[in-house]
Amino acid sequence: MHKSSWPIIIQQILIWGFGWLLILIILNTGAGFDSRFWTKSILIVLGSSVVVLINLKILLPILYFQKRRGAYYISAIALLFMIVWGIHSDALSWNKQVQKREQIENYGDSATDSQFRWLIRNLTPLFISLLGSSIVAVGAFAREKERESVMLEKAKLQAELKFLKTQINPHFLFNSLHNIYALTIIQSDLASEHLLKLSELLRYMLYESNEELVPLEREINYVENYLNLAQLKDSRGMDIKFNKQLRGKQIEIAPLLFIPFVENAFKHSKIEDVQKGYIHLELSTSDKELHFEIENSNPKNVYQKDQVGGIGLNNIRQRLLLLYPESHNLQIEDSADAFKVQLSLQF
Repeated sequence: MHKSSWPIIIQQILIWGFGWLLILIILNTGAGFDSRFWTKSILIVLGSSVVVLINLKILLPILYFQKRRGAYYISAIALLFMIVWGIHSDALSWNKQVQKREQIENYGDSATDSQFRWLIRNLTPLFISLLGSSIVAVGAFAREKERESVMLEKAKLQAELKFLKTQINPHFLFNSLHNIYALTIIQSDLASEHLLKLSELLRYMLYESNEELVPLEREINYVENYLNLAQLKDSRGMDIKFNKQLRGKQIEIAPLLFIPFVENAFKHSKIEDVQKGYIHLELSTSDKELHFEIENSNPKNVYQKDQVGGIGLNNIRQRLLLLYPESHNLQIEDSADAFKVQLSLQF
């Protein structure tokens, strides 16, 4: 349940109470400030203060913010009339004098007419105080909900990123270790080189990617290590290409931004098919934009090595919306023979 804090309530009371007092003083300039003026002004200030207090502390949090809008409107109207009739009640001795003077000034009016005239005249500032304090409170409530939503989405994003780190495909890791071991058996000089690549890949994924932004070169190195290790499993060679055209200033991006697309390509491309399987990547940059493109073969028979690893394309879209809300463009084309992803980031 949302409740306004006391500093905010006191601030609103001061704004509306003294605001009306100032308005009344300005409107009454030249007519004099007798005891009747101050009596009426103090009643309006007190009435608006009570309206604002009850509205912010009780009606809005208990009714309006709990989506009981009908009950809120009825209660708000009842509150206004209760306070108006309360401060104009004949039980208050000073009201008799005020009403009597109102009746004298408006000769011919009955006591009831005079009281009704005063009631309507002073109902207006109370209603405006109620409406104004509600608008301010509802606006603050909406902003708070938006902040909470953003915080929840960011928390979800961080959880998904951590999940992504732990979800490096176990088959990929196992195959990499197995292939490196095979290289050691034949005493290949490539064994130590690929072991270093695996070490760099794990270090980046587990430690360096904790930063909000990383240099683009580190992200590229991570992807290249992944591609190199993946190609160890087939000595015949795979149709995997990664073309880069880096121009302009040094760029920093969110970590692990490309790897979900790469993992998705390996899962669905049937890259082991030497004749038809392929994965082609392109990356280009300028001072103001980055463009990443990955295309893989799309075999007619649905092919997926396993269900483990990655966070899914829907979650990637959500992550991009949070990280680059107004500065990204993601296009996905799924045709009969190819699956293509194009991602553009503006800086």
